[in-house]
Amino acid sequence: MDQIAAGYRGVVPAGARCGGGLHGPLADRYHDVAPQVNFSALYSSPTLLKQTLENDSPRLLGNSAACEERREQLGEPHIAPLTALVRDLRSERGPDVWIPDFDPWDGGVNAEILFLLEAPGGRAVSSGFISRNNPDSTAKNFFELNREAGISRHRTVTWNVVPWYIGTGKKIRGAKQSDVAEGVDALRRLLSLLPRLKAVVLLGRPAERSAELIRSLKPDVGIFISPHPSPLFVNNKPGNRDRILAVLHAVAVYLDDGHPAV
Repeated sequence: MDQIAAGYRGVVPAGARCGGGLHGPLADRYHDVAPQVNFSALYSSPTLLKQTLENDSPRLLGNSAACEERREQLGEPHIAPLTALVRDLRSERGPDVWIPDFDPWDGGVNAEILFLLEAPGGRAVSSGFISRNNPDSTAKNFFELNREAGISRHRTVTWNVVPWYIGTGKKIRGAKQSDVAEGVDALRRLLSLLPRLKAVVLLGRPAERSAELIRSLKPDVGIFISPHPSPLFVNNKPGNRDRILAVLHAVAVYLDDGHPAV
C-alpha cells in the first residue's frame, strides 16, 4: 500500500456505525466525530474520553489550568510510552533543548494516523504539547480541518520531523536538511511504538523529506502529502485551505473504506 496522495477529493462515508458502549448525548457526539471508532478500546480513562468529546475546542491550551490538567494525563496507558520517548529524548539532548510532549487527548500508541509537521513553534513551547489545542492559528487551522474532514483525534497522533524547538525564543527559523537528519532517529523510534498505524500525513516540505524513511520502515502504511496548515499558506490565496482538506478527506476514506488514494 505504497500510496502517496496530494489532492484527492474523497468523501467521508455517511451513516457509518460507531463502536463502543456510549449512550445518550455523548453517544451522539461520539458518532458525529468518529464513525467506526471504538473509543473504549482507545482510552482506559472514561473521564479523559468524556473531556475530549465534550470540551474539545481550538486554543484550549492558552489556559494554564488546562495545560496543567493535561500534564496530569501524560501517564495514561495510551500515551505513557510516548511520554517516555520524549523523556528519553530530553535526557539525550540535554537541558538546553526543548521538546514538547505528545498530546494525551490524541490516540497515542493506538493511533492509526501519524501527522508529521516541521518543528515545534513558540506556542508548543509555552503549553508543553504538540497539540491542535495550542493557542495559535496553525493549530486552530489543523483542529478545524480535521473536524471538517471527519477525522477523530482519537485515531491520530501528531509529531514533528524535528522534535525540538529550533527558534531563538523570539522567532522560530525554518528547518534545514541537517535538522531533519538529526530527527531521523527519533522518528524511527516513534514509528516502532505505533503498531496500529495505517497512514502518515506529511504536512509541509520539511516533513516530506521523511517519506523514504517511513516507506522503508512501514511499507504497508499509506503516505499522504499535504501543504502545511500555517496561516501563511492557508490565507495566501483562495483554494489553499481546500487543498489541505482534500488530502484529509482522502485519508478518511483510506482508513474507513480501505480504498487506495489516487
